[in-house]
Amino acid sequence: MGLFGTKLPRVPGHEIAGVVDAVGDAVTLWKVGDKVGVGWSGGVDFTCEYCRRGDFVNCDSRTITGTSFDGGYAEYMVAPEDAVARIPEGLTFAEASPLMCAGITAFNALRHAKAGPGDLVAVQGVGGVGHLAVQFANKMGFRTVAINRGRAKEELARQLGADEYIDSNEGSVGESLKKMGGASAILGTVDRAEMQSELINGIRPNGQVIVLEGQNVQRRGPRQRGHAELRRPARHPAGVRDVPAGEGRGGLPAHAEGQHPRGASDRGLTPWSESAPTFPGVGAFSHVRPAAARRRRAVSAGRARTARRDPGRNRPPPASSASA
Repeated sequence: MGLFGTKLPRVPGHEIAGVVDAVGDAVTLWKVGDKVGVGWSGGVDFTCEYCRRGDFVNCDSRTITGTSFDGGYAEYMVAPEDAVARIPEGLTFAEASPLMCAGITAFNALRHAKAGPGDLVAVQGVGGVGHLAVQFANKMGFRTVAINRGRAKEELARQLGADEYIDSNEGSVGESLKKMGGASAILGTVDRAEMQSELINGIRPNGQVIVLEGQNVQRRGPRQRGHAELRRPARHPAGVRDVPAGEGRGGLPAHAEGQHPRGASDRGLTPWSESAPTFPGVGAFSHVRPAAARRRRAVSAGRARTARRDPGRNRPPPASSASA
């Protein structure tokens, strides 16, 4: 039994983009030839207590793409129709696939943040999630601050839309944000709790630190999540929120709403990625372990295929899919 209850063997991959190759008899939402993507959330049962309340992200039977069923590191894969999102024609597959998880994580955190246009919003970490968060924050009209160790990514951060840049090696990040007036929201995309604790010192009263990446995140129960010790200054009126990947408005798997790919296409937001040839093997990912990655890696694997939906079951088996 692997991470998240994965039963091996399993084909991984959850940031997927491709073309619908076939649909089940009962599928009405998708048709052959549709350009679609599949993210982290692999579908829900629509019948449990949480689904009936519209809180789909906490579904008792929620599935995870590449964990509950085979993912996108293949020429074909299958996915439930409710886990599929439409991709605008303006986006290539390589551009769209990172939006299915990293993109929606950043987008959804920002659209639910207690911040409005012109407010200061900081993004900790200019990496796989952070470089998208900086772009979304800029496009949403926030005064955007990028935070990263060293100056190596400062030029990139400013190209992506950051108005200000803080090198966390040069002093207190919290104090630097205070001098800017304090942040209404800070997105933590670095999975180090000791670094995230420092962020709390830089928010305005009633501001938020939204944790997108957390070290030692554990599921203590069916829906409870915890992260390593975040130290909150005494009597500081701040909120700390842990955002489940793929959470949408009202709990709907957010990538399935299709808003963030449309917005990315309309506003010229582009994931900083590079493509690898079809199934290059371990070599395509060897740069990840020593933290040498500077772009998101998109692997080309072929077309998408869908499977049948059995109308006699409460939970439809995979009905439409895409692969990258």
